[in-house]
Amino acid sequence: MTVVTEKKRFVLNTHVNNMGSQVCIFDLAARLKSLGHVAVHGDWDHYDQYDVAVFMGVEADIEKARGQNPDLKIVIADPKQSSQTYIDAARAGDLLLVSSVEQRDAFYRLNNNVLVFPMFPEMEERLVKHVENDEIIIGYHGNKVHLEGMGQHVSPAIEAFARNYRCRLVLIYNIDKLGRVTKGIPDEKLVATEHVQWHPNVYEEVLRRVDIGIVPNLLPVRDMQKMLRRAEVPGLNVNYEPFDFFTRYKASANAGRISVFGKFGIPVVSDFTPSTCQLIEDGVEGVLAGTPHGWYRGLMELAQSAEKRTDMGRALARKVELVREKALEGFLDALDCSAPSLPVEISCVPSAESELKQYRSPPQPSIASRVLRLIERRFI
Repeated sequence: MTVVTEKKRFVLNTHVNNMGSQVCIFDLAARLKSLGHVAVHGDWDHYDQYDVAVFMGVEADIEKARGQNPDLKIVIADPKQSSQTYIDAARAGDLLLVSSVEQRDAFYRLNNNVLVFPMFPEMEERLVKHVENDEIIIGYHGNKVHLEGMGQHVSPAIEAFARNYRCRLVLIYNIDKLGRVTKGIPDEKLVATEHVQWHPNVYEEVLRRVDIGIVPNLLPVRDMQKMLRRAEVPGLNVNYEPFDFFTRYKASANAGRISVFGKFGIPVVSDFTPSTCQLIEDGVEGVLAGTPHGWYRGLMELAQSAEKRTDMGRALARKVELVREKALEGFLDALDCSAPSLPVEISCVPSAESELKQYRSPPQPSIASRVLRLIERRFI
């Protein structure tokens, strides 16, 4: 348990309602209060009354806050780089709270004070007892983009798994906002699939029933062999081979989705990105994979033994709690950081502004997914 040596006055402001704000604003405020700090939410007018202000990266009220209180420590949670306003906020903050080592490294070129703060929602631990089942339920929760991105490796593995086990796939995401997923997921003629609208009680009511969690994180790459050849740097003797790995994942990739499974003691099969490898030791808290065969073997290993699911699920629960506790201690220690300074310039590293010029906004939900959702609302 963290010991409070000096009580601070925090204001935590947001108009955003998503997983990031839930963790970095509402949950963080509650945890700070439990340690004896003052933590106020939603005060946009009295920054002179606080020591620390926490803003989400998409709505940082920095100019007003600094104008009212030049000594205010400003924390930017879940910073972004998809607009010049967001980039400027990341440079101006005293401390950036990011969700993973991937995101940390992406922001070091903007700010030297970057802290990895795992985006684990506050949940009661309610461990399930795994038993041998005639049907294996595979569960996903998170953003729709990861479902569309798993078509090259995860979905083929699940389809192969379904030829050996009677299984059901439960997908929890924001269907109302993003539309029903129509790409990337397994063929629903081969794998019975349940699409579930996210809501505050969905983890307890739906996710807790699954046997195995899945955490896809890798992005699909078109024509892998062609891409491998095009990516080669000529003139280097580095033994390029056609079976090399070529992986792509978002800078905002993080292990937060794993934590929810951990609270229920549900083991996971996860793509092996850096942050997931920090939380999961392969074969201890879950299974790491990155190819269709790796995913298939992971699903088979967990499906074949309720005892193994129980052991790995409980190990994951212990790891999640350990990381969660250390995160708050690290945050309070990091508030003693010096004022932000310009990062060192490194040759050949593109600026955030140059990359911003190449940024394309995410597409809106397809007509097909919108039509499916309208039909569901009317007839189901």
